[in-house]
Amino acid sequence: MSGILCVYSTFGIDQDPQPYLGALRRLAHRGPDGEGSELRRSVFLGVRRFSVGRGWNGEQPLVSRDGNVLVALDGHIHNRVELSHVLRAKGHLADLSSDSALVLAAYAEYGNLCFEKLKGVWAIVVWDEREHRLLAGRDPLGVKPLYCYTGVRNVIVASEIKSIIALDNDARAVDHRRIRALVREGSIDDWTATCFSRVKPVSPGTVLRFDGNQLSQTVLESSACHERNSEPW
Repeated sequence: MSGILCVYSTFGIDQDPQPYLGALRRLAHRGPDGEGSELRRSVFLGVRRFSVGRGWNGEQPLVSRDGNVLVALDGHIHNRVELSHVLRAKGHLADLSSDSALVLAAYAEYGNLCFEKLKGVWAIVVWDEREHRLLAGRDPLGVKPLYCYTGVRNVIVASEIKSIIALDNDARAVDHRRIRALVREGSIDDWTATCFSRVKPVSPGTVLRFDGNQLSQTVLESSACHERNSEPW
């Protein structure tokens, strides 16, 4: 288990890292063994790391050799051995001993389609500096949590809602219908909505893609991917 926090704006984000680090540390219980972060003009990506047994995924966020791609992973890849063989056969000579390194190599080879190749339980955030593109996805089972808030200033993606509302007061607006359902019926947040009206779960088996001011959602399928819901935000 690890904790992920990403803050993004196509217009650039505040370059003071302290608020982001404070919000990231709200996820310390998800990753008590270390912390890593990268701050760029348009994005902050931070990870709280858990480094015991199968949860060990190396230093994160992982940065490509040219510095243009950042990867954050919560979870593990079940088909790591076979995918490593495929990537090495295609000429990827990087160390693929960690799952996060495998995701980075898969992105380098397959681009946005890399999520199709990953079998396991995972929540992943990828930032591509060259394309000015942010990707945030969950595996089809949705075991690992991931939430997204699209605000006036920034997009915030995090493993838990507490990190999102720490950074933007507007994200605290509640969904009164959901609150009533919680009180009257015992309903809980699911993969379609939360008790915060502007904070949404990333649906299991989907990848959100932010290209500048355009958001699209890719649905992972066994044979192919298709895109839907392209809209400005």
